Amino acid sequence: MIRFKEEDVIDAKYKVVKEIGKGGFGTVLCVEKLNKERVALKYCIAEDEENISRFNRELRIMSSINHENVVEILDHNLEMNPPYFTMPLADHSVNDELMILKDDFERVIEIFEGICKGIEVIHSSGFTHRDINPKNVLIYNKNKIVVSDLGLAKFNTRDSTVLTRSHVIMGTEAYMAPEQYYRGGTRDADARTDVFQLGKTLYSMVSGELPYLMDPQRVPTGLWYVIQKATKLNPDERYQGVGQLLDALLDYKRSINPADNPRGTFESLLQIAKEALLKNEYNTENVQKLIQTIYSISDDESLFIQLFDEFPEPLLMIAPDNLVSDFEPLIEKYKNYIINNVNLHPFSYAETVARKMGIVIKYSKSPEIIKYALHSILDAAITLNRYAAMDSFDSIISSIENEDAAMAVAEMLRENLSLYRRIYSRVSKNQLHPAIRTIWEAIDNED
Repeated sequence: MIRFKEEDVIDAKYKVVKEIGKGGFGTVLCVEKLNKERVALKYCIAEDEENISRFNRELRIMSSINHENVVEILDHNLEMNPPYFTMPLADHSVNDELMILKDDFERVIEIFEGICKGIEVIHSSGFTHRDINPKNVLIYNKNKIVVSDLGLAKFNTRDSTVLTRSHVIMGTEAYMAPEQYYRGGTRDADARTDVFQLGKTLYSMVSGELPYLMDPQRVPTGLWYVIQKATKLNPDERYQGVGQLLDALLDYKRSINPADNPRGTFESLLQIAKEALLKNEYNTENVQKLIQTIYSISDDESLFIQLFDEFPEPLLMIAPDNLVSDFEPLIEKYKNYIINNVNLHPFSYAETVARKMGIVIKYSKSPEIIKYALHSILDAAITLNRYAAMDSFDSIISSIENEDAAMAVAEMLRENLSLYRRIYSRVSKNQLHPAIRTIWEAIDNED
């Protein structure tokens, strides 16, 4: 295996200055041309046929794309041993800026938008990157953002030779999507796999941490909504394309900028939703944006609840069942608001909570959503001392038959015994699901 070192001359025209990076089958050098101009040179360090073919394919893919956010090929020689190609020399990678970026959200947005544009053109050119992470994004002249290292990229319409065997796991571990660990997952990766890796990359840029385990406390509330949706375990629940992810991020950016008026954004989306409902229709993307706009109001609890209360009740029949991954974090946040702030509302507000949450529970199959919604009714009914809301709670709790929902509700009641104790005896234990009945009995035995 040939390894180049400092002062070596490659192909009679590039003198090695230093090594700047190393991957699975390639090493990147800073080299100097005869005219003293410095460029980056990547050469293949593998000797097996598969990895040499992979190196050649990387060159072929990059040479076929001409875009400011995708690395440019300057020169190459695949006949030489080892084969190589050259690229413009970058200042550094995004990975080198992580500790600075976490304190500069404007810079994060600027860089991430460039990454997304690069990945979008890779997708539109018929490829999937499969190895997106901060080390594979380069920065030129302080501001030019370029996606690099397409060594694991694949043709979306199968290449004549399939290089990724079905049992091979390839990628950068902290950023890999769950499907890349399955048999055939890396080979069958698609745009949604890249979306997952973009979500992990965004988390690293905002938190300064590797995304093995992502901590919601390390990122702003509204931004966590975007990251968690991008990194859903099920590819069908993620943003289905890079454009959707970037739109969501920019929507979040607008929502935290007072000059961009989140209420105005919400009202514009709300008008679209209402017009669709008049035709007995709804648009999934519009509803998702409505939910995200409400959720993104992280610092203004008063505005959050105003917007939530304006969310059309017909959509409360749709979102809990059809948009579970979008709606679940919203209803959890609503529950937290009710716990902390419902006492600021008039007594009659308990009926508003009970009515809206009753709709949510009726049309949801998610145990978590049901749990959060019922908790909201319980808290509002007790805090505001409204018997009509208590009646709603009684009716709902006695109607729960699904095993998973009952277990989730029992867990919620166990954590809120002081509240439930106030009204548990209004419904006899024989009317309750066995899982909920155990909580009833525990309170009754204490009393």
